Amino acid sequence: MIITPLKFPDIDAVLAIEQASFHDPFSREMFESELSQKAARIFVAKHEGHIVGYINFWIVLNEIHLINLAVHPDFRRQKIATELFEFMIRCVEARHALPLQIYLEVRPSNLPARKFYEKKGFRVIGTRKRYYRDGEDAVVMAWKKN
Repeated sequence: MIITPLKFPDIDAVLAIEQASFHDPFSREMFESELSQKAARIFVAKHEGHIVGYINFWIVLNEIHLINLAVHPDFRRQKIATELFEFMIRCVEARHALPLQIYLEVRPSNLPARKFYEKKGFRVIGTRKRYYRDGEDAVVMAWKKN
């Protein structure tokens, strides 16, 4: 598997993963907008030339905001999300000052994602009421490397 920056021709494959993974997926326009943001970083995981996962995060000083991390349903439970997460850490550590802190929001109903993040060392630090468009709250989680 290789991890490379997202390019415009990759957006269709990422959209398919996004739509299979999230209740309220990003649109093409949202991904295109992310590509133009100075703070945004989007990388794709490729297996045999096919995009099987992606990670979208923002770097702001020594903080990282993890926007999205998703793997195609046919490739889940193969450590691809872990590889993408660890790639993000290495990418940020190579270019930015520590201590590194990562923040994210996740739906309380998304138990697989919450378990994944807890396993990676994230801790719940709060709730954002009615965060999602459908009115569901968001669980705010944080990770810190000393």
